[in-house]
Amino acid sequence: MKEHAKLSYELLKSTDLSEETLNLIKNHHDPESIEEQILSMADIYSALREKRSYKAEMEQGTGVGNNFKRNGSGKFHACVYKALVNYADAQEALSKDYGKRKFFAKMSFWPSL
Repeated sequence: MKEHAKLSYELLKSTDLSEETLNLIKNHHDPESIEEQILSMADIYSALREKRSYKAEMEQGTGVGNNFKRNGSGKFHACVYKALVNYADAQEALSKDYGKRKFFAKMSFWPSL
């Protein structure tokens, strides 16, 4: 699974992305900087939530935050880790309370539905 970081870097290095962005992409599986940690955590969250060839999509309300807590703690700065767990938990709470249509309507960047 870690190979995608190298492959993504190779694929994108001929684009107009900055060297800083390319290095974040290449190094997000061995995160040292806060920026690399944020990207690495987003990658883990994406892997938990999205359908993959080896697993089904994990729907909102099925404990994504709890699953992340079991799999993501220990290697990230506490503030970065807490921010993603809070985000996952908030998304799950909103999806339970409002349903998909109302969830997106609550987002400040989303037009009212």
